Amino acid sequence: MDEGHGLDNLNDRNIVIIKASLRNILRNPQHLTIYQDTIKTIHTVVTAAYLLAHYIFVNSMMTRMNLMRINISLLLSSQNA
Repeated sequence: MDEGHGLDNLNDRNIVIIKASLRNILRNPQHLTIYQDTIKTIHTVVTAAYLLAHYIFVNSMMTRMNLMRINISLLLSSQNA
């Protein structure tokens, strides 16, 4: 069974496209709900991406700092011997 590349499932979703200015969207209560849901989704994705990037950066820095400490310790111990 071929599962494909995942794009086949796009037709199964309910996609709503609203082409209007923000002022017009905010006037219609139905559009406002869709707008708020979209903003929540975008906020969740952006927050997750930020946290992932932050985690990778912090881990990278901690690894570099630990390697520097090890190198300094080895250097100092070889000079004392």
